[in-house]
This record gives sequence, structure tokens and C-alpha cells, in this order.
Amino acid sequence: MDSVKWLERMVVSAVPLPSRDGSYQELVQGAEGELSRQPLPRVQVKSVIVDPAEGAVLRPGLTPIHGLAWSGEGTISSVEVSWDGGRNWLPARVGEGKDFNWTLWHAAVELTQPGAVELVSRARDIKGFAQPARRDPGRLDGYANNWYHRVRCVVA
Repeated sequence: MDSVKWLERMVVSAVPLPSRDGSYQELVQGAEGELSRQPLPRVQVKSVIVDPAEGAVLRPGLTPIHGLAWSGEGTISSVEVSWDGGRNWLPARVGEGKDFNWTLWHAAVELTQPGAVELVSRARDIKGFAQPARRDPGRLDGYANNWYHRVRCVVA
């Protein structure tokens, strides 16, 4: 769902392809611990911080944050950024997006205290779907896990 694929050829077909008929499945753990295989869901709403990078050393002051967001259900309607691990949130400016495309976003946060900071992003799409705060423990193989993106940096 989130891994890069390189297109080598394209085939146009009048019949459904295996990727759309439920043949791609994920391993899911139920509430009672039972395991089942289910068709992969649509791409869920997700955002990522692309700058600053994990481990970056930042200067105190107004700090720009840039990222991407996308959804398999339509256009991204909002992105929020936290500079304190998710306790406080600031709306990001979301670029013009189109259905199912990556949407660029940016924000700026005031970092005043030296030390470790955890930047966090979360997005919502026009249908109201939003990123969850935590990983879904029922998804054993990692597919469709779209929890908040976190980047740890140091202000010095």
C-alpha cells in the first residue's frame, strides 16, 4: 500500500484484473485472536512529513514543515501538524489536490525550547476519513496501517 512500484508495462483490459477481484489479501487478527484473510481495503488517508527529516538538528525559531497527503477515497481536505508529540495541533496549508492524488502541504511552527521534539502529521479527506493515532494491532502484516506520521528532531 505504501511501497514504491515501478511501472514497466500497462495492459488495458475489458475484464476485471486480479488486483480488483479480492485476490490480494491481508492477514487480520480478530478480537478473539482468530486469524483471517481479507481483501485489501482501498488506500486509506495518510500524511507524511518529508522535511525536516528524522534526526534533523533544527534552530530555535519559526520552522517550516513540508509533507504529502493522499487518500483512496478522494481529495485531502485538511492536514494538521503537531510540534509536541500530538498534544497541540496547528492547521497546515493544503495545496490544490485532485481525487486520489498526492497533495502537498506545508506549515510553520515556532520552536522555542532546546531539546528533543516530535513532529506529527495527520490528515482528513473530503469524506471525513482520518488517520488514526495508533497502529491497528489487528493488521499483522502491516498493510493499510496509516497511523499518524512522526518525525523526531532536536532543537539546538
